[in-house]
Amino acid sequence: MRVSAGVDESLEKAAVADGSGRRPLVSGALLKSLRKEILARPEGENLGSEQELLQKLKVGRSTLRQAARILEQEQLLTVRRGVRGGYFTRRPDESAVAQAGALYLSLRKATLQHLIDVSGVLSELAYRLAAASKDERARQALIDTVAALQATPREPTDVREFLTRGETFRRAVHKLAGNPFLELFLGITSVFGGRATDAPLFVGHPERMAALEALQWRQAESVLNGEPEVAAALRDQASRLMETWARESSGDPALQSV
Repeated sequence: MRVSAGVDESLEKAAVADGSGRRPLVSGALLKSLRKEILARPEGENLGSEQELLQKLKVGRSTLRQAARILEQEQLLTVRRGVRGGYFTRRPDESAVAQAGALYLSLRKATLQHLIDVSGVLSELAYRLAAASKDERARQALIDTVAALQATPREPTDVREFLTRGETFRRAVHKLAGNPFLELFLGITSVFGGRATDAPLFVGHPERMAALEALQWRQAESVLNGEPEVAAALRDQASRLMETWARESSGDPALQSV
């Protein structure tokens, strides 16, 4: 496949300083063309060496390197130096995007109450969709996840372990739901919640963790039995429990922001 910088000068241009005192412009057409080429190829494929791309794209070295830096930030490209170097295709993953989203929310002083409000609504939809899903591969993945979690005893007072196990379960449910938008947004809420490892909701409250885990197994059963309304109702029950505990802990500063 031929890479072309294109000629659409109306596209947005991105200015990136290269440290030389000059600010050459990386055209939106160049970036768009490179993104299209990367996404059309398998992950890890070599687009070519720097010299090969310079000749193919008919651009300067500083322009190509600036474009590469932008694409690296977007997790679409990996640049390797040396004898076996080159420009290699890459795929962004949910965790990196979710980490960035969670960091943004932390900077915005988002609170656990905000998290509970939003994740409850999205989660109910995800559990309803998961229960109605016909994706047998994702369904088997959820079965395997539940079996592995239930076969491994949990330390009753370990908040970090509890949160990690819960996230593992929820990821399997979200994958079964089959909606990439929901999967991403709920991934952000999971990472944001995971930052609250010492959240007052659970520290010193093993009974709360036990109650949510018991609900989790019931949620799994309803999803795997193909009962959308039951699954959504059980997820709503978990959200209401979390909200009740949040009110009880509302005087704790750790609840106000994460």
